Amino acid sequence: MFGVTLPIDVLNKKEVTQAKKRYSLINMGLGFVLSLISLRLFHLPSIDEQQFTIWFLIFIILQLLVASGMYFYNYQQMLLIKKKALEHGDTTSSTIPIDLNFRKKLNMVPTSLIVISQLIIIGMTLYMTISHLDMIPKEIIMQWGFDGEPNRIVPKSWSSIYSLIIVQIFVMVTLVIANEAFKKGKQRVTGVISAKNSQKYRRMSSYLNLVMGILIQTLFLAIQLTSVVPFLTYVTLEKFIFIDLFILFAVIIGTMFFYGQSGSRLNHDKSKDQYYDDDKFWKLGVFYYNPQDPSVWVEKRMGFGLTVNFAS
Repeated sequence: MFGVTLPIDVLNKKEVTQAKKRYSLINMGLGFVLSLISLRLFHLPSIDEQQFTIWFLIFIILQLLVASGMYFYNYQQMLLIKKKALEHGDTTSSTIPIDLNFRKKLNMVPTSLIVISQLIIIGMTLYMTISHLDMIPKEIIMQWGFDGEPNRIVPKSWSSIYSLIIVQIFVMVTLVIANEAFKKGKQRVTGVISAKNSQKYRRMSSYLNLVMGILIQTLFLAIQLTSVVPFLTYVTLEKFIFIDLFILFAVIIGTMFFYGQSGSRLNHDKSKDQYYDDDKFWKLGVFYYNPQDPSVWVEKRMGFGLTVNFAS
């Protein structure tokens, strides 16, 4: 909880559950309010693009500062709760459970499927670009303003034509690394039920990886067919971006809602086994540094996905 391994009997105490709910509600509430303010500023005629960008960055920094501040406050509170619990006789586990068949039962999305789906979209982007080189204008729009008018135009060149395709390839490589990391990442389980839920979480993460990759690559395809090969209008692109990002965020938020932080909701009230206490290797509950652990990838304690062993 907040980067701290608590005794199993403490997890459902009122002060712990309230801290978790308070953290979620405040961050979600602040994000919702800042989003409404951003929409209002976006439609104000007195706010130009530069001013809006500055305000938007301020809102992002404010959200990050509030989230970080609340996290570290709750991290310290969880350390105090753990200390009191241990003083009153509660214990944490010193045993590391290992399932030797853990990776064999993962049943994740094959990395080859991610590569194929990515290459299909990248291939479409490349084909539409090469087969319509004669349609590409001498000047290419690289950026649009809020009014739908181009505000950054560059001369037609190899880099301006194919730069987005290079970005697509980079995204594909990143997704492949992420999927392989989920396969080979260190398992953190407490028993049979926990192992099954951890496998379910990683399987879900690989499917999320696949869906996110397809959505991101189709977005790049639409941008290429607007800015470089003028098939789509800016209005069409704007609608496509809105729909694409809405689906993307809905999938991510929905996944986190049902599975929780690193799949924590899967284990709720289903296992009474205690996680191995390796808090000494987690700096501030965020950074994992264990020279004795050969693992390169480990599941995050706070957030979604994996982090690295900084000692590896």
